[in-house]
Amino acid sequence: MGVACEPRHPSWFEDGVDGLWRRHRVARVAADPACCPAAAEPGGDPRWRYWRWHGSPRIYYSDYDNEALRALAVQVQASTTPPERRIVIFDNTAGGHAAGNAARFQDLAGGRHA
Repeated sequence: MGVACEPRHPSWFEDGVDGLWRRHRVARVAADPACCPAAAEPGGDPRWRYWRWHGSPRIYYSDYDNEALRALAVQVQASTTPPERRIVIFDNTAGGHAAGNAARFQDLAGGRHA
């Protein structure tokens, strides 16, 4: 697949840095919660996209509601990256919500409950 990086400092989202990611074929993770607005959008290597949601507002603990999951599904589906090159991970495991959020997201993204 490739290499992805989840930068956590706003300096990684300044002008020109995305070119560095692309040049080295590194995908920049779209994270939630995001350290700055640009961190909520995937970037870098255009061959694939990666979203990693940690729980918000309480990182690792918070559950996502259907509205948030539906918005993520729209963002992922709008990506111009081929479908097999999109990865979504839920890391809100401390509160035990990751598996349920992933299942609901999959339903919403697949259009079964959208």
